[in-house]
Order: sequence, then C-alpha cells, then structure tokens
Amino acid sequence: MVTIAIAAPAAKPAAEPAAQPAAKPAVEPAAEPARQERIDRLIAQLGDAQYDVRQQAQEELAKLGFEAFDALTVAESHKDLEIAARARYLLRLLQVDLTDKNDPPEVAACLENYPFLPMREQQLRMRRLAALPGGQGIPALCRLVRFERSAVRSKHAAVEILRRKSAEKPDRADVAKVLRDSLQHSRRPASRWLLVWAGYPDNPQAALAEWKAAIHEEKAALDGDNPDTDPEIVSAMVLQQIQWVSAAGNNPAEVADAMRTLLRLSAGDHEAVAAVVDWLVAEKAWEVLAQEPGALAEQFARDPKTLLYHLAKAYETAGKGELANAAAEKALGLEIPAGVNPQLSHARAGYTLEHEGLFKWAEREYREAIKSGGLAAPFVLDAYSRLAEMLHDQAEDLRAAEVARELADRLKKETVADEETTKELCKTYDARANFLFACHWAAAGDRAKQREFLDRALAIDPTEVDVLIACYHLPDAPAEYREKIRELVKKAVAGMRMEALTSPDKPSAYNQLAWLIANTEGDFDEAIRLSQKSLQMSRNNGGYLDTLARCYFAKGDYEKAVEYQTKATELEPHSGQIARQLGLFRKTYVEKTGKPVPERKPQPDAKTAPDAKTPGNGANTEEEDEELEMGDPFS
Repeated sequence: MVTIAIAAPAAKPAAEPAAQPAAKPAVEPAAEPARQERIDRLIAQLGDAQYDVRQQAQEELAKLGFEAFDALTVAESHKDLEIAARARYLLRLLQVDLTDKNDPPEVAACLENYPFLPMREQQLRMRRLAALPGGQGIPALCRLVRFERSAVRSKHAAVEILRRKSAEKPDRADVAKVLRDSLQHSRRPASRWLLVWAGYPDNPQAALAEWKAAIHEEKAALDGDNPDTDPEIVSAMVLQQIQWVSAAGNNPAEVADAMRTLLRLSAGDHEAVAAVVDWLVAEKAWEVLAQEPGALAEQFARDPKTLLYHLAKAYETAGKGELANAAAEKALGLEIPAGVNPQLSHARAGYTLEHEGLFKWAEREYREAIKSGGLAAPFVLDAYSRLAEMLHDQAEDLRAAEVARELADRLKKETVADEETTKELCKTYDARANFLFACHWAAAGDRAKQREFLDRALAIDPTEVDVLIACYHLPDAPAEYREKIRELVKKAVAGMRMEALTSPDKPSAYNQLAWLIANTEGDFDEAIRLSQKSLQMSRNNGGYLDTLARCYFAKGDYEKAVEYQTKATELEPHSGQIARQLGLFRKTYVEKTGKPVPERKPQPDAKTAPDAKTPGNGANTEEEDEELEMGDPFS
C-alpha cells in the first residue's frame, strides 16, 4: 500500500510540531473543489512576505499530506524561489511506500529496494512491471507516475505503460480503467498523458490534439536542456502519435514528418531505432516516407549500420530473405566515417548483433574487425574472443576451436602489449582451443579424441575451469585419472577462494568458484552463497543466474534450478547454452518429482540490463569478466 508519513516542520523554535497524519491510500476520492482551492492558496502563501503566514501555510500543507502531494510537486519548479524551496522541503518529508499489500509476488520483487537503485536499474524494474502478464504491473507503474520524486522517472514509468505490446489488444479497456482510477486526480504531466491515452477511443480527434500539444511542450523542454525530460520520452510520445495518425489513414504527410522527428530523436538508440524499423516494415511505410531504406538510414540516423541490420532482421522475419541479405550487405559495406576506429566499428556492430540473436551477421562483423588490424590494434583481440565464445554458445564447437586456435597461433608471432602479457594470453587461448576441440569430439561421440584434447588443454593450463569440469565428467575414466582430477579441482578451488578473498569487489571471482564447485564436488551450500554474492554485486546477470541455477541443481533443489535458469533465459534469450541447461533442468524436474514443471511467464524486457551480457555457461574468460563488470567491451 502506498503510505505517506509527513513529519511536520516546526513553525518556530518554541512551537510544538504539527501532528503526523495517518497513512493514506494511493488513490482516494477527489478533493472537493474548495479543498483544491485551499491547497493552491496555501502554496501561494508559502511565498508570502510575512514569515508567520509562510510558516502557517507550510504546517497546513504538511497536515494535508497526500492531498497536497501533486500540487507540491508542481510547486517545486515555481518561479518564486521561496515557494519552490518550501515545496521541496515538504516533499523531502514525504515517505512513500510504493508497495501495496495486495501486490502479486512478481510486482513486489520489482519494487524491492526501488528508491535506492541506480536510475538505469529503476528503468529496468519499470520495464519488468510493464511486461508482467495480465497488466499486473500497471497499478505499480501508476504509483511511480504519481509518487516518483524524479519528474523524468515519473515520465519513464508512463512511457513503459505506453510501450506495452498488449496495450492496443483486448486488455486495453482494462488498462484504461486502471489508469483512470489511479491517475484521474494527479496533476503531473505523465498522468495527463496516460489519461489522454485512456480516453483516445472515446474521442480520437480531441485526444490527438491534446497529445500533440503535450509533445510540443516536451520537445520545447528537451530543446531547452530541461533535466525533466529526455529523447527517449519524446520518442515514445511521437511513436504513439504516428500510430494514431497512421491508423486514421488520412494524413500521410503528418506521419512522414513525425517519423523524421522520431528518427532524429532515436539516433544512437538501438532499441528506438529497432522500434522505428519494425513499425515501418509492419506498416509498409517506406512509400509514405518516399525513401529507400538505405537512403533513409543514411539520411536520418547517425548509426545507419544498426538501422540497416534491424531492417534486415525485419525482412528476414517477414520471410523476405533476398531483401534481408541485401540490407545486411549494405550495412557491412557502409563506409566508416573518418576518425572512427574501424576495428571498434565492426566489433561493436558484432556485439550488438550477437546480443540480438543475429549470429550470422555478427560473425561477419567480428571477422571484419579481426582482419582490419593486427592483434595490438584496439578491439581485435576482443573480437576474436567474442566470436569464439559466440560460436561455442551456439554449439558450433569446431568452428569456435578454429577461431581460438587461429588467435593462439597469431599470439605466437605477434606481441599484444608486452612479451609476458602475450605469453599468458597465448596460454589462455591455446588451452581454450583444445577445450573447444574436445567439445566438438564429445558431441561427435569420439571419447578418445575428447580425452586427447582435454589432456592437451590440461597440460597447458591445469586451472582452466571448463577443462577441469569436462575432465571430471569424463565417462569411463580410470580411478587414478579421476583421483588426479579431484586433486586438481581441490587445488583450483583453494586458489580461487584466495582470489575471492583478495578481490572481494570482483563478482566474477565468486561466480567462477561457485561454478566449479557446482559442476564437480564440494559444499553446494557454499556454492549457492558464493553465487548469490556475485548476483548481489552484479544484478540481472544472465551468466551468474545460470551459475546459481546449476548450484541448486547440484544440491537437488530442481524447482529452484528451473526457476533461476528460466530467469537466466529471460535475460539471455538468445543463449544456446543457457537454453540447453534449462531443457535439462526441466526434464530432470519432471523425472524426479513426477509433476509438471511450474510455469513462469517470461519477462523479455530484462535482456536490456547493462550487466546481462554473458552468453554461454557460468564460467567466463578474463575478457568476459571484464565485460561483465564494465558493460559493453567495445564501449
């Protein structure tokens, strides 16, 4: 339940403090007009020339609490500095509990610790709320629209409601009712937008006129560098305008003009660009814009490569393979602007495409990065590593091994930074290449070849986690071999425990140790604690959730294994290895319990998390660890 507790300010040092009001619900009957007039009058009195009048008004507003919230929020920006300062003071006294006792568990989880999260994480929580089935998260988003202290985040909560893919489908009327019930008495801009959206079916012409007026206000604020808005907010509003005008079908010029505005606002924003392209293809709107797709990209987007690849994806989804390939070829062949690092341009494109599941095009971009410079050139080594692991994740182990082998061979001839660093990197990728060859032969059913390449990898680096795990699980291995591997595992665990102690702020250290224990032997409860520690430090990380699921699986808690692996797939929807693990966990759950697997609705929004970057299993190379802790390795 939303509650607001206000500690009233003292009027004078000797005065008694005003009484603290009782908690009030998020939505209650509208204040009578006389009450609203009183609130407005009290706010005006906050700037009165007489001190006693100002203090009395402040006390009265504190007593009103909930009813004065919206008016105080508006007053924060009052041109009278005394009024603005006192409004901000009163708002700081408000303690808003964004949860409600009737919230479903999924909603409560999204709101947990919300006020203390970074802005990006708060937006991800909003997105998760919007994606919950049946509109479960809409009431909570309405609370954020009303009570989020930041004006820009209030607007982002509204944007997530507008973006809901199901909002125009049968549940639209239900959503509109929730919006009216929750926001009809709110004076915040975002509340007004949502109420216009809710009323659109009843009076489209009036709603559209009011919507365009709101866009005009928001664009003016954006052009004036007002911190209470940003391009993403304006883009969402313009996209809604395009959808309404296009549906009416009587003003193609307005659609074209709005689309140009949207593309300008979306430049550099991959998600927004993707939304534009998807809409253009779905609506067959290229003719409306009187532009060829390639020309449109080059004319309106600072990132034409991304736009063209999204176009290729849209065409491929529509079954137009020839057009998809043509768009992808154009994207690959675009001239790189002067001053832009070519390795970075191709590697970043590969990374973006990989995390959208466009693997064949990602591979081409990675290979362009690889051949565009020596290993000492920035990002070439990273492109090699990403390509090998991407192929491994997609079970193309022979090709992955060949990429890693090529890199190891080049490291024997080229120097990266210094000789010692180059030697260590060569060792790492030499061992990795042999491990990947072993994976290939294991899939082919040749146990002798698998053992041969694992032994080669083990001889190069006896601490490589994936190699130790694969050796531990070799079928039909003799007793002395198994004992040797157990000793190596114990030694590696001891070394990794020391690393975790000496690097307490490095989540990968906890994750790696948990992954090794969970896939071999040891204290599985310890592995769970280590994995949870890594996730406390790196939230919404698909690779780390994969590890936690494996820890529960090792312990025999198959329900939690399925639960956390499902979350991992939501964060990494294109990861082949994570999906394969989920299949195994679900199958085992049914076999062990005799019951169907509890269903959990996916939340695809989570894939946009900044630290949800790792494809594949829970064990990562050093380059991937760097990526997990710092985000995009090509930023």
